[in-house]
Amino acid sequence: MSSDRARAGIAYHSAEDILAHPKFPLARGRYIDAILALYEGDAFLTRLMGEAARGVIFLVILCLDAGYDPDDEATWLTLKRLKQQMAQYGLSSPRHIENTVALLIHDGFLESIPSQRDRRLRLLTPTAKMLSHDGDWLAANYLPLELMFPEPGYEAVMQRDPAFRRALRQVAMSFFAHGAQILGGNPDIMLFDEVTAGWRMILGGAHLRYGVAPDIARVISAGNAVPAPAPSRSATGRTLTM
Repeated sequence: MSSDRARAGIAYHSAEDILAHPKFPLARGRYIDAILALYEGDAFLTRLMGEAARGVIFLVILCLDAGYDPDDEATWLTLKRLKQQMAQYGLSSPRHIENTVALLIHDGFLESIPSQRDRRLRLLTPTAKMLSHDGDWLAANYLPLELMFPEPGYEAVMQRDPAFRRALRQVAMSFFAHGAQILGGNPDIMLFDEVTAGWRMILGGAHLRYGVAPDIARVISAGNAVPAPAPSRSATGRTLTM
């Protein structure tokens, strides 16, 4: 991908540039703080995002909604279309998707409303609460780049510009297939992203088996020895969950 960008004359910051930047340690720490602030203290969000499949469902909903065109039924975000889109990842059963959508509706992240064009269909529509969380999540992920490369900077995403957020999510839709390919070709990723799977592999989390020191580990006891996510920062600067 880097060589493709170079041939196309697209300016970008390579992974090597980012890692070698003198402000990288600061940016890394600020990123961790921002992610913790986004989830810490919110039991619903931390439990929802502690399961990798639910996190993907959340993201796919936002991307599909960004491409919504009321004049094009193929872009309408229905539960059926969400299931079809999720099928390529192989992460969720239809029932699991239904349950996750129900949770999002119950907690005010989604609405299910009849289509004005076809009253037989119900459209899933992100609420202001879900869109606001997405804007904050994007800002947290762009914060390290803003700190290291302030010129020209990332003002649109840092200011939570709704047009930029929507445009970014529309572009992200074109990477769904590539994302599925990455996940399918690197199954170990899911062991780190999936709280319960990591704990079933080894008490404490998959990172212990693989000798990885995580920046953020989301694990608390939630009864019956089943872990649930609850991010917190350790005194050493790494984040872990107790």
